[in-house]
Amino acid sequence: MATRGIVLFETSPHTYRVFYNHYDSYPTGLGLQLIHLLKQAKTPKEMVEKLCLEDYKTHIYKVEDAFLKVQGDIEWIYVIRFEENPEYSSITIYRTSNPWTKVDFVYPVWGSYVKFLPEDLESEMRYVELTARMVLRALAAYEEASRR
Repeated sequence: MATRGIVLFETSPHTYRVFYNHYDSYPTGLGLQLIHLLKQAKTPKEMVEKLCLEDYKTHIYKVEDAFLKVQGDIEWIYVIRFEENPEYSSITIYRTSNPWTKVDFVYPVWGSYVKFLPEDLESEMRYVELTARMVLRALAAYEEASRR
């Protein structure tokens, strides 16, 4: 089963170029790959080529639009912001409600500047996945209980 994701490269404030990833888009997969490339100060073009991301050839203006307007079965969204000083480039990870709840939404679950990335990235990304899953399960349970 595919875990779909979107990578958004910020091209100007609140303007993002959209790229699609079909498999292994969870933080311990695509997330770690993106972070390692960001730490190496790779350009967006180099990242896209290395990860074989599909170019949607479009821009969006809100992160939520990646899920609600570009493709509805996305589970993870990554926003990469490049700065002149690579230490201040950043990554933010968002989770979507797909497939847990009947209401579509996007929420941020983790983010960091390159300068402040944790030492043990693999453990950090496992915690991100676990925490996001727990939040969505709780919301799905609440949604079910509120219908009674």
